[in-house]
Amino acid sequence: MNERTFSPRRRKQFVNIVGSLLGLALVMGLIMAFAPGQALAASRSARTPAIVRAAATIASITPTATANNVASLATVSASSQNPSTGQLAIKAVDGVAAGYPGDYTKEWASMYGKTGSWLRLSWAGPVTISRIVLYDRPNLNDQITSATITFSDGSQVSTGALANGGAGKTFTFAAKTVTWLKVTVNSVACTTKNIGLAEAEVWGTSATATVLAPTTTTTQASTTTVTTVRAPTTTTTQAPTTTTTQAPTTTTAPRATPTTVASTTTTTAPTGNVITVTSTLQAAINAAKNGDTIYVPAGSWGAGSINGRTNLTIYGAGPTSVVGVIDIIGASRNIVVHDLCIKDSYANDYNPNLQLESLVGGHFYNLTFSGVGYDCINAASTAAAGTSAYWTDVVTDIEIDHCVCDEVMANFGFYVGHGCARFNIHDNKLGKCAWKNEGPPHQFYIQDCHDIIVANNYAYGTTASNGFAYKVACGDHGQGHIYNVQFLNNISQGNFGGFWDVAAVNVTASGNQFLGCTSEAVQIWAEAKTLRLTENVLDAPLWLSHFATDAGWASDIHITGNTGNGGGTPINLGGGPASMIVEQTGNSWQ
Repeated sequence: MNERTFSPRRRKQFVNIVGSLLGLALVMGLIMAFAPGQALAASRSARTPAIVRAAATIASITPTATANNVASLATVSASSQNPSTGQLAIKAVDGVAAGYPGDYTKEWASMYGKTGSWLRLSWAGPVTISRIVLYDRPNLNDQITSATITFSDGSQVSTGALANGGAGKTFTFAAKTVTWLKVTVNSVACTTKNIGLAEAEVWGTSATATVLAPTTTTTQASTTTVTTVRAPTTTTTQAPTTTTTQAPTTTTAPRATPTTVASTTTTTAPTGNVITVTSTLQAAINAAKNGDTIYVPAGSWGAGSINGRTNLTIYGAGPTSVVGVIDIIGASRNIVVHDLCIKDSYANDYNPNLQLESLVGGHFYNLTFSGVGYDCINAASTAAAGTSAYWTDVVTDIEIDHCVCDEVMANFGFYVGHGCARFNIHDNKLGKCAWKNEGPPHQFYIQDCHDIIVANNYAYGTTASNGFAYKVACGDHGQGHIYNVQFLNNISQGNFGGFWDVAAVNVTASGNQFLGCTSEAVQIWAEAKTLRLTENVLDAPLWLSHFATDAGWASDIHITGNTGNGGGTPINLGGGPASMIVEQTGNSWQ
């Protein structure tokens, strides 16, 4: 090989080329060091179509359904609830299994509800569920000992007794698609006063599950838009302590048959200073000081008047401890009377057996009424009609329960009138009322007052014309003097009529049974406004009518979920406009 010799000019060109190549290599090294992503994107540019296809596939993926507690998505209703304490039906699905004696604002509690009470969850669309967890109220007195869960497809699950103390009990079943379910209480513990639930969980999936809005990402390397679907979140709850698997049945649970309310004459040992009646009841009242207890032994001890007294208790040994008419007046406070027979010896007079004229705070229970010449109980102000004092609340915060009158009453059973507010009247039994000069007889008559609860009572045998078991009325029609009244889980048996609303405002009648009526089961008169009739049993028609002198008809009437025999015309408008009824759903008439 011949050796070639470069001229000075060519050697200079060679050096310049080598220098350029070295400079280019240095620049590429810097690029790789400080911008690796761009270089990597450039190196993969040939595979961009594969990314586009993958992105299109990801965008069409549907997330797998995940079981969630769908109870909180439901609309919740109940036979009753306690607005004053915040123990509302919606609290049964608030995600917190708690309640009295802890945080009572986290539970649902009924108002004196027992057997027949119910809680209903309704969804806007179908849900597929396979598991339910029920938590009883945590206190040891209120306990559900059996209940039935009914589903919109007609199937049912029996619960048995829930765990007393608030632990959860789980019920599993084959998956079913439903739009509502209802928990109906069949039996309760004997210590129960206000049945309810700390929490209800319903586990399943919703056909209208919420999916978060998709996010969009764009890169410089490709114009493809990638859509990301987030999977739904799940909620973790306390593990249940008891699990029961129950195959659903398709039978319909029978409604409880009418039963009488027995007086529970339990004598409570008194505390503090005790005065025993030895001559007359009035003499013992005169001798007592505020805060004392008066014991009435067996025998007959005459009438008594309580005037301006505070924290006074009168009790006896039961029906054998007989006293005359008791009158409570003079702005008395916190009076308790129980376990007595109150007898009116003058059958033709106009004195009630128990008169409440001026009293704030009182409890009257386990009382037997005899020889009723007027009313068993009459609660009302004595102020003259037409005066401002007539409407002033002077008889308030009263509880009346487990009282009995099986004798014929001459006028009304329990009358609660003007000047009264915040009464709880529950678990009483009243028999036949006879017609007297005061007008048609009624066992439970609520007039011109407000915030009254009438629950779990039994009324029977008033067949006199226009005699109703339960009546709520405004004496001065259309003036709104009676409002916020609840009739819950009561029974009317063999009366002329069951329930009568005359111009009252904001009334609920729910879970009642109006049976054996000789006329209409429910009558709505005059300017009744905002009346909710739900889940009642009627075996006679429902009538709406008005007085010729009234300014208008009833309005804002809701008739939902009722059953019974309306005699061919279950709802009779009485010539009034159909617009009186704003809701009429879920009723089953024969």
